[in-house]
Amino acid sequence: MYTEENKDDLKNGSRRSRSRSRDKNDSKASADPDAQCALKMRGIPWSCEEGEIYEFFEGYKLVEDSVKIHVYEGGRKSGMAMVLFETVEECLKAQAQKEGEKIGNRWINLTPARNSEHEVYLDDPQPMPERPPPPTESDVIFCVNLQEDTTEEMIKEFFEAAAPTTRIHRPDGRPFAFVEFATFEDAAKAMEELAEAELNGACPRLGLSRPKRKG
Repeated sequence: MYTEENKDDLKNGSRRSRSRSRDKNDSKASADPDAQCALKMRGIPWSCEEGEIYEFFEGYKLVEDSVKIHVYEGGRKSGMAMVLFETVEECLKAQAQKEGEKIGNRWINLTPARNSEHEVYLDDPQPMPERPPPPTESDVIFCVNLQEDTTEEMIKEFFEAAAPTTRIHRPDGRPFAFVEFATFEDAAKAMEELAEAELNGACPRLGLSRPKRKG
């Protein structure tokens, strides 16, 4: 189990094992900038550290010090990272076997990328994108970042601490749900009162869904 206390040991241990492997066969990533030896990671927890990513890819041939966690201008993490493997084959194997697995309580999406993209990944930090204005007069809340074992009954109890709900829809195995209220005012009240609340061990992110079409 990954903890803050073993982060450095885990990271340093992973580096030592990779160094020993390279001492034996002098393997390294392809020098071809167009070779796809890299994986883009999306959906990592904002609290994720390098050690957790080394642990996630334990047993795969990562290039030394290749974990790059993306941050916006100002230092806020974006939930994305990139790693580099020694070969294209190792990269594709890792994608096939690790796609959709979790770090913490977040499902991870993996996409192959070129070596050249990994090389410049952190060279030009971008400003944090502005969020579009929320839809108006919607009576549905889109609730994201749910634990896998969170039930519709738990979600109903969570939201009805602020306002009565009329319908809960949680797709099986997915980390999100749609919560419907009788009025826009009830949805807005729940958004405001529950913005920092915890549901089943996680703090869900809440946003108003698109308003219903009239007629």
